[in-house]
Amino acid sequence: MILKISQTHLNKAIQIFQTMSLEAKQSLSDEVAHEQPHLLGSILVLPQMSVSMENTQFALEGLLIIYLALRQSGKKLPVITEDDLSNSMDCLLGEIKFIQDLPEALQDQSLLQSHAIKREPILAAFVLAHLGHEVVSGDGPEQDKYMVLSLMNIVRSIAVSK
Repeated sequence: MILKISQTHLNKAIQIFQTMSLEAKQSLSDEVAHEQPHLLGSILVLPQMSVSMENTQFALEGLLIIYLALRQSGKKLPVITEDDLSNSMDCLLGEIKFIQDLPEALQDQSLLQSHAIKREPILAAFVLAHLGHEVVSGDGPEQDKYMVLSLMNIVRSIAVSK
């Protein structure tokens, strides 16, 4: 299995992002809008799902770091379409439902076998760490789950892209 993103790529992307000015981040957002408009759209729709603007901004930062990591890797993704995202979300929700239906003792092991985590473990770990335990565990507001699903769907879509 060949990963698109290594830990080195991700670390460099985080470093670059942390030193970017607001104008540079806006320019990067424009680049994402041009190169991967549906990935950006999957974040920009979050306020319509009652996700706060602050949390939407946080999710956008996650997407920008993912995009920078892809750039660092030198891998060029095909444009991920709305259909790609929809199909990926269907699969992601199916995986989640399957895992939730398992006995608790098997859930963690099964989670590690999910498509996104198995194919792009560095990106999946970044998303989970970026969002934090409260959001990922479901201890936060109900609408936080949409941030988790949106970013994990982006990771899954990247993982299955050719």
